[in-house]
Amino acid sequence: MFPKYNGRTGNAKEHVRCFVDVLTAHSHDHDLRMKEFSKSFEGRAFSWYASLAPGSRFGWNDLAMHFMKKLFPVDDRVTVADLGREK
Repeated sequence: MFPKYNGRTGNAKEHVRCFVDVLTAHSHDHDLRMKEFSKSFEGRAFSWYASLAPGSRFGWNDLAMHFMKKLFPVDDRVTVADLGREK
């Protein structure tokens, strides 16, 4: 089961890391990450995900970056290099 993130409490960066850790056995399968990521949301975070326009989810790195930009304080945003370390 995936850890849940509601967008109000917790840390978006930690949530992404925990989510990736759960999928460790499939660490290189970004399509699987894309498919399963929404299952780790509830409340405000799921509402954000559901509001994304179809076709706006280009790949895992893009989705994770959009997620953290929306649900993470500006000074603590994650870079693409941070995501690259999450393999």
